[in-house]
Amino acid sequence: MVDANTVGNAPMVSYGKFKLGNDSIKLEFRRQGSVYIYDASNTSAKVFYQLDRWHQYEHPERWSKDFVLEAEVFDNTPNGFSIKTEVPSGTAANDYSNFTSFVSFTNLNGVEYNINPRGTSGVNHYVWVRARSANGGTSGFSVKLDNGQTNTVPCVKGNTWTWYRYDGTSGQQITYASLTPGNHKITVTPTNSTLEIDQIIITQNSGNIQSPFASPCSATASATITPSGATTFCTGGSVTLTANSGTSYSWSNGATTQSITVSTSGNYTVTVNSGAGSATSPVTTVTVNAVTPSTITASGSTALCSGGSVSLTANTGIAYLWSTGSTAKTITATTAGSYKVTVTQSGGCTSASALTNVTVGTAPTPTISANGSTTLCTGGSVVLTASSGTAYLWSNGATTNAITVSSAGNYTVRVTQTGGCSATSAVTAVTIGTAPTPTITASGPTTFCTGGNVTLTASTGTAYLWSNGATTKAITTSSAGNYTVKVTQSGGCSATSSITTVSIGSATTPTISANGPTTFCSGGNVTLTASTGTAYLWSNGATTNAITVSSAGSYTVRVTQSGGCSATSSATTITIGSAPTPTISANGPTSFCSGGSVTLTASSGTAYLWSNGATTNSINVTTAGNYTVRVSQTGGCSATSAATTVTIGTGNAPTPTINAGGSLSFCQERKCNVNCKFRNCIPMVKRRNNSINFCNYRWKLHGEGYAIRRLFCYFIRNNSNRETIAHIHRYT
Repeated sequence: MVDANTVGNAPMVSYGKFKLGNDSIKLEFRRQGSVYIYDASNTSAKVFYQLDRWHQYEHPERWSKDFVLEAEVFDNTPNGFSIKTEVPSGTAANDYSNFTSFVSFTNLNGVEYNINPRGTSGVNHYVWVRARSANGGTSGFSVKLDNGQTNTVPCVKGNTWTWYRYDGTSGQQITYASLTPGNHKITVTPTNSTLEIDQIIITQNSGNIQSPFASPCSATASATITPSGATTFCTGGSVTLTANSGTSYSWSNGATTQSITVSTSGNYTVTVNSGAGSATSPVTTVTVNAVTPSTITASGSTALCSGGSVSLTANTGIAYLWSTGSTAKTITATTAGSYKVTVTQSGGCTSASALTNVTVGTAPTPTISANGSTTLCTGGSVVLTASSGTAYLWSNGATTNAITVSSAGNYTVRVTQTGGCSATSAVTAVTIGTAPTPTITASGPTTFCTGGNVTLTASTGTAYLWSNGATTKAITTSSAGNYTVKVTQSGGCSATSSITTVSIGSATTPTISANGPTTFCSGGNVTLTASTGTAYLWSNGATTNAITVSSAGSYTVRVTQSGGCSATSSATTITIGSAPTPTISANGPTSFCSGGSVTLTASSGTAYLWSNGATTNSINVTTAGNYTVRVSQTGGCSATSAATTVTIGTGNAPTPTINAGGSLSFCQERKCNVNCKFRNCIPMVKRRNNSINFCNYRWKLHGEGYAIRRLFCYFIRNNSNRETIAHIHRYT
């Protein structure tokens, strides 16, 4: 949405003309649009007015909460008025670009307007009316709110449009205080028929928003001060001084509000400004009498014992009232409680004192409690504690609640409680005995291996307490640690022995190391060595640090270390392998003509070494000789095969011939007279079956315009290693 109110988007106003009947009317167009009324029925007094002229130029969402009512926009239709229009002198006919429309009264009926204040709470609204007298004489009007509050302006004079805002009786601005939201009716009634009204403004702004405006009709300025109560009071009091109604206020203490609250002495005046002028009030004197704080003086301690008393005296005044109801200056307190006095001083001011607390206590019955036995051994002590109180005095001169006693004697304590009451406790006797010197005897070594134990025995006493919590005279322990025993003897004295240390040794798990592989062939061996110790026992019975093993099995060793502790190693496994029996297989005859070959393959193993130096599983042989292979298997064992002999034939190679059993000229095509010739016979596959070799040759048939065909030819090898054709077979 384009905001037409933004600068540059649309002009604030513009002017134009339009034809209405026989009249060409010129008028002003506002940015927000307008509704115009034009009445030309009386050609000598045409009426033109704008129903929404009172709107602001801004978009409605920016309108203020004030009401600007054009006089012609009324909310009822009473008789006795008419709407008129005037334009400045010299204005062309039907030019309404600058006009004033107003209500002219012909009788004293009022014109009504409805308003509904915007907002959610009551706000003050102030009234402005633009009016004049048609004949220049004196006129006036009244403004009524909701048929209730009525304000009168009796001094509308002259035929110049003037703004009126002051009530003729009070001289103050016409105000609707705390006008609440809701529908309200404003009625304007003329005092005579010469009154003319142009606009009415109902605004939340109390300032001078229009000019020129008329002064109050006949009121005179005045200023008075009304106190809310007595102007003489005591310190801490106050009084509110309120000035009569005006438009502004100036107090002698600098305040500018209508009311001020005063709590200090002084002479106060106020200057009140109103539409009728300003005036200063007479002096109002405020007197504040000082108050002296009340106090209570006690004749002695306020902490009493039963039957005691204390005198409480108030500071000087002219009257007294104690919290007990007494009106004397001094009272005697014999009971516990909080005492207070209110003292009246000259000038009638009173003050209450702070509380004075009186306590009454009863004599205590002190007791002494000990934190242990009061029969001590030499060097021992016991804490003696008195029962609760506020002060203590022990028979040894101590003044604390508790004392620590290490000497024999009879002990008492005097305890003072709240109220000063005190009493002495009964005697508590403390005696001193002789402590033993306990010892521990071990049944054997106190250092042993895991699984061992030792018995520790305390010296004689009546009770025992070991450091591990045991209470027997002797204990058997298999755990390392520092052991002590507290031995109590007759008389209750006890002492703790010196420490006896028990140590538990533990053997380190031994290891076995081999000087070579633990997997070898029959006839081999390996040396197994145990980790360091003082003695050895192998699983085969050997007792040396190292053993040489040539037999398969699992070997362990138990090693004894310093301190006598021993442990067994994990097992080391010895594996004995067996040698293989290698063989050689040939993929064909081991006798062949020069240029032939045969593949020799060794039996399975993990490594190979042929007599010709090859290290593969198979070798291709083209030369005569005796061939062997050494085969290694898992575990490293190896053996050599028997020899395989390869021989190469001598002499000239045969010259094969082909004898055809019939014509060699034949064709598969329809033209059988074509001369076909055999060329390029190439051996493809050879197969051996007893003494007959079946050789598949690929023959190329040559002939003009014919495709290649395939033939099978079979050969018979004779004893001279020569081959002759036995049969030719066509293959398509």
